[in-house]
Order: sequence, then structure tokens, then C-alpha cells
Amino acid sequence: MMLQIFDRLIARRDFRYVKFYLAALTRKMSELATDRTRTVQDAELMYIKFNNSLLYYLLMEGNVPMFLRTFKNEVEYIKSSTLQNSDSAEVQQALLKPVHLFVQMLRKNNSPDLIFELLPALQTKSRSKVFNAYLTSTVASTIRTFNDPTLMLKFLLTTAKGTKFPELLNELGLWRYIVHGEPGKIDPKSLQEDRDKFEKANSVSALKAMKRVDVVLLTELYRVFLSYSSSVMSPDKFRHCCIDLYSHYVQFCEQNKHKLRGWKFDTGVLNVILYHIRYRLRDDKLAYEVLVDFYGRESMVRSVKNTAKKCPFSMVIYDNGTVTTQQLHALLQLMQRYNVPLSFQICYTMVKRLLQMNEPEQAFEWYTRILESGFDVRHHGLVELVLQQGWSLPHHFNHDLLEDDKLDSIIEEEPTEECAELVEDVKELMQSV
Repeated sequence: MMLQIFDRLIARRDFRYVKFYLAALTRKMSELATDRTRTVQDAELMYIKFNNSLLYYLLMEGNVPMFLRTFKNEVEYIKSSTLQNSDSAEVQQALLKPVHLFVQMLRKNNSPDLIFELLPALQTKSRSKVFNAYLTSTVASTIRTFNDPTLMLKFLLTTAKGTKFPELLNELGLWRYIVHGEPGKIDPKSLQEDRDKFEKANSVSALKAMKRVDVVLLTELYRVFLSYSSSVMSPDKFRHCCIDLYSHYVQFCEQNKHKLRGWKFDTGVLNVILYHIRYRLRDDKLAYEVLVDFYGRESMVRSVKNTAKKCPFSMVIYDNGTVTTQQLHALLQLMQRYNVPLSFQICYTMVKRLLQMNEPEQAFEWYTRILESGFDVRHHGLVELVLQQGWSLPHHFNHDLLEDDKLDSIIEEEPTEECAELVEDVKELMQSV
């Protein structure tokens, strides 16, 4: 109860009684340390909650140095605690809140470089891979909001210190673009010189060396670089950039599909490239050509895992008027060949396309697939078509959405799959904190 009162006062920026409450809370922590009636888990949870309240106060007061020091101490404490494998929502909220507050601090101060103060805290071994994954993915997702490819590169190089990550980026054509602003690769000697300059300029403590670079974090680098480039390059130059990066990527995948151990080819990078071609470059035809080229490389595609909630086919097919009916059927055949499941976006596009072709019966069959697949019917375009045709909305449809204009209008890019799912789960937890 005392912690809740303290948090409410801080939220109102009422700092008059802060010292009084901190002194009282400190005494309470001392009593808990010697209270034999409480379990170790209870004592650990109370200590973490106390630190969370202290972090919140330091955040609102704007004391960044003390915040960083307290944050690092708490993360190290959490990593050594017995609570990390608990299924309790209360415990999970308490464990993840310091990271949530850290992200708030970064955005409040608009100081992305402070994120590297987090890295030493990540050095400690954690009993929970989930907590470690959340820390790393949160850092990557937070860096992405600053839309700075150099900052993201700095983080990934620090994370992957001691690996051949620079060589990988050079093979992918990313290194020269980010470091030198030019397409293509550089020679090994120049790459080593770049690497030496980076290590000399950045004395930040590195994470424990990774055996391999996580493809999810690599996808984040593609996302940040393409997002940034779309805002600073001319359309022609950006188009060439997308094609160049795609060419390097598929060449790398084909050459290394049997060599890389532990590497999981997925559709993350392809999705990022397709998204920027469709929604930033506005070249729907090129997006189609890239997709067909990718899935035409059968020996490579067999090792690719579709991890996205929205598959590459959805990215290209959804509401794409440049794709002909013949091309659309060819794409559906490719999906069937590679066991790519149908998505809502594809089913909706088929409903819309068939109605435009005056084929209401076939359109209704595709609408039935939407219902049978359990997709949530709340897309404005689909609901409008259903009402026009006199078809029945699902029995669980919330008709209040029609009055309040809360229907979805368009479905575009999603964050990197693994990062997104983890971050979204945490967001739900944090809403009640």
C-alpha cells in the first residue's frame, strides 16, 4: 500500500514527502530482510517493487545518472533472483517494469546513446532466457524508434563483438551503405580498418560474445536502414538500393544455406524489403517481381521458414491492383507448393477481386474461408462488401464498431515477428502496472 501511495505522489509530481516515504520504505525493506515468516520469493518481490518505485521517482525527477545506476543494480539483482520462472502475472509485471521505465527514460530525454549504459547490466548471466531475450529485443526495438542506422549498427556490433558480423554485413551489402553511404562491398583490408576505427571510438562494454548473430536483430538493422534511406534518398536511388540489397541477400542465402550452423532463414528480411518497396517506394509491380524471384529459387526457399504473422505473399497481394488475375493465381499456386497458409489479407483481396469480376458466388466462398479460419472480421473494406452483398456477419461481430467507426482500414507492416510478439505480450502486462 505504501508503494502505491508513493507512486501516486510521484505521478502527480508531488515531491514534498518523498524523503519521508523513502525512509519509511527503506525501514520496511530492512524489516523484511530479517522476517523469517516470509519466503525468499516474497522478500525478493518486495525488493524489486521497491526498486521499481525508486526508478519511477528518478525518472520523473530527471536524475539520469542515479536512474542508470539503480537500473543496472536492479537488472543484476533480477538475474540472480528465484522469480524469473514464475508464472504469476504480478511477478512478471514487476520483473519487466524496470526495462519499461528505462525505455521511457530514453524517450523522455531523447538520448539514444544512453542505451549503451544498459549493456554492462546485460553481461550477467540470467536464469531466464526469456528475460535476456526481452532485454535484447527491447533495446533493438527502442533503437529502431530513433530511425538511426548508425546507432543500430553500433548496438549490433557491440552485441556481436568478437564475431564475423562485419564480414556478414559486408557480404549482404549493408556495411558499405551504412558506414560509407555507397552500394556494394569493400575489400577485407578496408573492412578491418573500419572495424578498428569503430572499436577505438566506442569503448562501451560489450555483451558476452554471441556464437552467431540473431536473424531477428539483423532484420531490425534492415528495417532501420531502409526506413531512414527512404526519407533521405531520391526515389530512383532508393529503388536501386532496395534492388541491390535484395540481390545481395538472396545471393548470400543461396551460397550459405548449407554452411551456416544455427542460422534460421526466415521471411523477416524479405518482408522488410517488400514493405519498403510497396509502401515507401510505391512500386507494387517491383514488389511482385521480387516475390516471384525469391520463391522461384526452389532449393533456397525449401530452407526458409515463414515466421511472420503476415507472410510475404500477403505483403504483395493485399489490395494490389497491379497484379493481374493470372499472376494472382500463380502466386496462390506458389503458396500451395510451399505450404504457406492463407492469411486474412489474401482472402479479403480475393473477395474484393472476384466481386469486381462479377463473380459473387466465388467471392462468397472466399468470405466463408475467412469465417472458417477464425479471422477477426473488423476490416472496414471487408465489412462494407459484406453489407453491400447482403451476406451475414459472424454472430460474434461487434456492431458497435459500425457506429463508432472503429473498424480497421489498412494492414501494413508489422514489427519483426519475434521481437513484436514478445514486446506486445509485455505491453499487455504493463497496461495494468
